Amino acid sequence: MALKPQPLSLPLDIINLVCQASDHQGLCALQHVNTAWRHFSLPQLWRSIDIGEWENRSSAHDIHSIYGRYVQILECRRHAHRRRHSSEHHSPLPEMFLGAKTRTEVLSEWLGLRWPLVRRVIISAWPPYNVSRVQMSAATACPQLQVLVLEGAAATWLAAMQRAVTMHPKLTEFHVTEDTRALLAPAANDPRARCYVNFNFLLQCRSTLTHLTLPCMADSVVDLLAQLSHLLPALLSLNLRQIDAGVATRLHISVPPLLQVLQTSGQHPLSARMF
Repeated sequence: MALKPQPLSLPLDIINLVCQASDHQGLCALQHVNTAWRHFSLPQLWRSIDIGEWENRSSAHDIHSIYGRYVQILECRRHAHRRRHSSEHHSPLPEMFLGAKTRTEVLSEWLGLRWPLVRRVIISAWPPYNVSRVQMSAATACPQLQVLVLEGAAATWLAAMQRAVTMHPKLTEFHVTEDTRALLAPAANDPRARCYVNFNFLLQCRSTLTHLTLPCMADSVVDLLAQLSHLLPALLSLNLRQIDAGVATRLHISVPPLLQVLQTSGQHPLSARMF
C-alpha cells in the first residue's frame, strides 16, 4: 500500500517568508497545504481587495465577516477601462445602467463597514461617483487611514481634500487626479470665478502629509501652491496633473524645504519662472 505523501515541514519563519514572496495564484495554492501554510497565506491573500471584482460575486458583509481582519488595502479599479475606451462608443453608459446599484452605492456599502487594519483606499472607478458620500463612509470605516487616492471623482479637489484631512488625522498621502468641475470655466457672476480660499485646515496635517497629487486646472490650486512651503513644510513628493495654459501663466510654486520629487503633466511643462 502506497504511503500518502506528507506536506513538507518547514520552520514557521520560512513559511511566512515564502507566503510574503508569493503571487496571488501561489497564495491560493499554499492555503491548501496544511494549517500552518493556511495561517500565513490567508493574511497575504486577503491583504488587498478590489471591490469591483467582488461586487457581483459576494456581498460586502460576507467578505467582511470572514476576511475583514486581514484587509489592509481597499481598491476599486474594475471600471477604469471604460473611460479609456469610451471613444469607441457613442456615449459612456450612465451610472444607473451599469448594474443594480450605482457606483456610489457600491462604494458606500463596502466603506460603510469597519475595516480596522485598512491604511490605504484607492478608488479609480468609472463612471464618476459621489465623492462626498464615499468619503463620509470611509471616515468611520477606516479610522487609521494613511493613503487616499480619488480618481474619477465628480467634485472639486479642494472640498475632497478638506474632508480627507479633517476626517483622517493620520493621513500621509492624498492623491486626487480628476476635478471635473474645474474643467468648466465659471461664469463671470459665479462666486467661484475668483475668490480667496482659506487653507488653514491644512495646518492640522502640516507635519504628517508628505505626498500630494492635484489637478492643476483651477485658481484655487494656484493659491495653494503659492503658500505650499508654509502650509505643508513636510511635503516630500508633489505631482501636478493637467497643467493648462491659463494656470501656467499664473503659477508660482513655493517649494517646501523637504521636497524631493516634483512631477508634472499637461499642456505646459514647468519653467524656472514658476519658482
